[in-house]
Amino acid sequence: MVLYKGLYGNLPCYVRPLDMFLSEVDHDKYPEIEQKYRFEEITIDSVKKVLKK
Repeated sequence: MVLYKGLYGNLPCYVRPLDMFLSEVDHDKYPEIEQKYRFEEITIDSVKKVLKK
């Protein structure tokens, strides 16, 4: 099991089985999502790009 929480704001904690946490995004269900995996490491540069949009 993986326990995770958003870093900003007053967000709840979530628990998922490890396999689900590491799984790929269902692109049939979410075709607009570009990332491959449900959770991916991000860089400061990638955050800056998103904030500029």
